[in-house]
Amino acid sequence: MKNDLRVRYVQSLFILVATILFMIALSVCGKLFFALLLWLLGNGFNTTWQDVLHGAKLGLYGGSIGGIGLALFRLFKVKGF
Repeated sequence: MKNDLRVRYVQSLFILVATILFMIALSVCGKLFFALLLWLLGNGFNTTWQDVLHGAKLGLYGGSIGGIGLALFRLFKVKGF
């Protein structure tokens, strides 16, 4: 019983970390994609590191919220998770 709880904790932590990392990568790639699209349309490539860091922060916050929710659902054995 105690070992099962430990396995669920580790799985929930992995889900949390993976969700955060993937959301950060997704938001940065999305930001760069739209900057590249604007550049191809002729407006010029005007993306700064501040814009990229802002996208990463948004991914961090969104991934944290989603990851905590998914980890808690998994930890408390909500049906479907």
